[in-house]
Amino acid sequence: MREAGKQGGRNLTHSAIQGRFYSTGAKIKLFARLALLSICVTQLSVWASPRDIQPVNSIRTAAAVFLEASVQHSRDATDRVNSNSTVEVGQLDPRLALDRCGIPLTAFLPSGAHLYGKTTVGVRCDGNKQWTVYVPAHIRTAERFIVTKRFLQRGQTLNTEDIEYTEQDISTMPGNYLTRTEDAIGMELKQRLSPGSTLTANMLKKPNMVKKGQQVTIYSNNKGLHVSSAGIAQANGAEGDRIKVKNPYSKRIVEGIVQANGSVETGR
Repeated sequence: MREAGKQGGRNLTHSAIQGRFYSTGAKIKLFARLALLSICVTQLSVWASPRDIQPVNSIRTAAAVFLEASVQHSRDATDRVNSNSTVEVGQLDPRLALDRCGIPLTAFLPSGAHLYGKTTVGVRCDGNKQWTVYVPAHIRTAERFIVTKRFLQRGQTLNTEDIEYTEQDISTMPGNYLTRTEDAIGMELKQRLSPGSTLTANMLKKPNMVKKGQQVTIYSNNKGLHVSSAGIAQANGAEGDRIKVKNPYSKRIVEGIVQANGSVETGR
């Protein structure tokens, strides 16, 4: 019995020692794997380079430079010497993360966009990693234009006492507004206007130089031959209008162009 107990005790002690040995070995292996994994992660972080992002402000700057140049070109082309424009570029989402463009950015005016008021300008990268962003903007253009100084009646011929200049942002202005007094003085109003009304081209017409039934002088130029004769206007006509004129003697009716002096020239 004692031998058996000793033998059993030796076996138990050996098994316990062996179990502790195996447990310690497993831990060593686990630590080794964790250490290796840590080394690999560290190495990957060293090898990996951060993504190169296009600065948001560089996109806004490209939009602003393009719009300012476009507005100036438009101003020069239309000879609007009395206008003054300012460009305000809107903000972009600061979280915008686009690959840095390896070449200069290209800005453009999208279809339907305009160079006044609230508008949009496109900015794109044409490099290897292409992208396009649309930037909101507001163009304010202050310009001198003509308004009425007092109540004016339909059919009234304008003079210098009837009009004056004013200046404001034209983004909400009607089309064809007048910016030169010479385009208004001497013209006839098609409608009644109150003080401060913005004058536009479609509100005015040239005054009639000839009235229906009026006797006029007809000048005929044909192959170097200049002939004048009397005639009766068959319609009202402003300078440049084509009207019919009747010769009171021959009863012949011809067409001609009303001149600034009220005569009618035919035969061109």
